[in-house]
Amino acid sequence: MTDGQKSVWTRLYEKGFWYWFRVALFTALGVLFGQLIGKADIWREVRYKIYHFQTTKLHPSHPHDLQVAFVLIGDDEYWTGPLARRVPIKRDYLARLLRAVEKAHPAVIALDFELRSPTPDGTIVENPEYSVERSELLRAIRDVAERRPIVVPTLLESSMSKHGDAPHEVSNIFGSDLGTARNV
Repeated sequence: MTDGQKSVWTRLYEKGFWYWFRVALFTALGVLFGQLIGKADIWREVRYKIYHFQTTKLHPSHPHDLQVAFVLIGDDEYWTGPLARRVPIKRDYLARLLRAVEKAHPAVIALDFELRSPTPDGTIVENPEYSVERSELLRAIRDVAERRPIVVPTLLESSMSKHGDAPHEVSNIFGSDLGTARNV
């Protein structure tokens, strides 16, 4: 019987124990080494460049590079800074933040803050004490949205109440003030 006629399993079996032992040993060492590099954060930039090459240049349709930036509010800023750990978060602060981010000319801006109204049924859209802040945020959203898309959060609930089983939007501070721009 020639090599071409032997089954794949027969050919693999003929390699012998020590061959497969070395394969298993080198595989385990490679996985362990890779994990150690990942945990120690060694060669991060090199790994990112390799990953970037694999996901963009080797892909048949060559997807576009996305430049993403996150603006995070840290504990120090939230607890001891201008936000003064207030809930709800200061809307005028969000308006300033939105305008500052817009100066970088991003393709899209997304706000990830809870902006529900204080009452679930929407009888009060915003606490009257915060109405000036709310107006400033809505004005900033409208102004910036003229130049680029803005994603704002809204909560959808499914309940068996007056809406049946269909998801419905929970009242938020926007009310109907954003007009059709809110239906994306």
